[in-house]
Amino acid sequence: MKFVLAIEVRHIARMRLQTGLYFLGIILSAGVASAQPAATPLVVAIPEGLAAPMLFVKEGSQPTGIVVDISKSIAKELGREPELMLLTHYRLHDSLTSGRADILCFANPSWGKNADAYNWSKPMFAKREVILGPSPAPADVSGFTGKTIGTVLNYTYPKLDKLFAAKSITREDSYGETANLLKLEKGRLQYAITDETVLDYFKQTHPDIEKNRQRFPLQDYAISCNMNRKSTIKIKDLNRAIERLKNSGRFDQIFKSYGTRFEPL
Repeated sequence: MKFVLAIEVRHIARMRLQTGLYFLGIILSAGVASAQPAATPLVVAIPEGLAAPMLFVKEGSQPTGIVVDISKSIAKELGREPELMLLTHYRLHDSLTSGRADILCFANPSWGKNADAYNWSKPMFAKREVILGPSPAPADVSGFTGKTIGTVLNYTYPKLDKLFAAKSITREDSYGETANLLKLEKGRLQYAITDETVLDYFKQTHPDIEKNRQRFPLQDYAISCNMNRKSTIKIKDLNRAIERLKNSGRFDQIFKSYGTRFEPL
């Protein structure tokens, strides 16, 4: 009887010891986890002035839109917490090259004079630029001679710039593509240059915008991310993150959530 009792006492003691060690392990694990440093934020440059649905800015709220959603998805795929930095066109280059911003994910090497200052990711999607105007559309750009075309202030248009400079075609600047589409709708413009994604989104609330009008394909741009050459992000890691997001359907999902189409490259 004493022998059995001794065995039971030892068994209970052993169980208490194991239970105590188990909970001690949980406490120590929690302590180690809480001591781990938080992931370094990834400061994402977001260009001001982009038309909906590429960007939505509401006072007192964080920016939203396709460019924001894509940038956040890439940051998270890299294991970083995205921190958005809304920047004017004039501040983008200095912010990126100085390191105040880490990455911009709405860029093309032809859009500026400083492409060599950056590391560039593989292309993510196509930005398709069109001229919307009366149907039938001209066969080529020379067919716009003598016309006025709605353009965006400070934007360049490689296939039209020589014609603008020669005053063969007149450009009428607005602050954004949506403003030009509204002018077109009200008859204040005959032609306007716009992104197809912007036009598709605009058409959801202005279904007659293409009535008796036709799209003239102007130029396609391959949209990539660019980074400071001294960035801690390795270009191979960025490209892998982009490829995973493409293959998972995340990019397609983002565009569809705004009623538009993802044009992969």
